[in-house]
Amino acid sequence: MRRARRMPCSSMLTDQQIERYSRQIILPQLGGRGQQRLLDASVAVVGSDDHCATAAVYLAAAGVGRLSLSLVALPALAAVNPDCALTPLPASMTRASASEIARTCDVVLGCGAGNDACTLLNAACVAAHTPFVWGDTHGWLGRVAVLAGADSDAPCYACLRAQASPEPVHSEQPAALADATAAFIGTLQATEAIKLLLGMRATPAGLVLTYDALAGAVDEQHVAKYPHCATCGAARA
Repeated sequence: MRRARRMPCSSMLTDQQIERYSRQIILPQLGGRGQQRLLDASVAVVGSDDHCATAAVYLAAAGVGRLSLSLVALPALAAVNPDCALTPLPASMTRASASEIARTCDVVLGCGAGNDACTLLNAACVAAHTPFVWGDTHGWLGRVAVLAGADSDAPCYACLRAQASPEPVHSEQPAALADATAAFIGTLQATEAIKLLLGMRATPAGLVLTYDALAGAVDEQHVAKYPHCATCGAARA
């Protein structure tokens, strides 16, 4: 399971915060203590603007206290919730920046970030035992999975790349529908991140959820942790 939180919970919620998050606080799985955990949490959202934007908006609105983002629309996002501190990420991902992200954040989201960036983030998250919530879209298809440091049995992104079935080929998707598919996947990623921050059981390790917008269906594929994976397996030693 996830390692101990980096920061202790701060003081009690203010009256304004209780009012702002009232519809969340009444949830039995959350309450005031859970809301405080969100306010004390730090999440990185890395990837394409359209995909990142949806995940970031939901995380900010939920009350995640610190968001690190590879987005240019930080001023607009800042208006979503004054409790959320926003930090821009470097335009390009390096091994050093990926390591810093994984070390300082409680959860990392890869939102259509591309293979090179995801590979760097994955290795950094494995080393830091930080959950990596991966999501990507290809035409009408979107996928999401909780990887890396979510728990000891979770496969990493390298395991996923080696074992997951290839994406089905569809005709080119109109831009508006591509944005809608990315928004759906970003919403799922934000939900998984919130569950992880609250200490709730996330989607089972190795379960890849696949949304096919053309078929209007969500399928599941189980990917096992690869014991000989050079990133997270026995070969890593």
